[in-house]
Amino acid sequence: ALSEIVKGVAGGKKAVVSGFADATGDLVKNAELSKVRAFAVRDALKAAGVSEDKIEMKKPETITANSAGSSAEARRVDVALQ
Repeated sequence: ALSEIVKGVAGGKKAVVSGFADATGDLVKNAELSKVRAFAVRDALKAAGVSEDKIEMKKPETITANSAGSSAEARRVDVALQ
């Protein structure tokens, strides 16, 4: 799933990793879980050959109850090329 990101980074872009959590439960625990998921993706990118200086980590974000989608969809990591 990360192959397109690895190709993009090889082409000169930076991978921006953002962890997300839903708004249910303990906000502090959700933020920590979101961070752990984002670090796992960072580690997978590094294992695929992406250097750490080409990975930007963004602060975990919380999806509000008003957002579209389910809580399960809110608990995710997004990776974008910039």
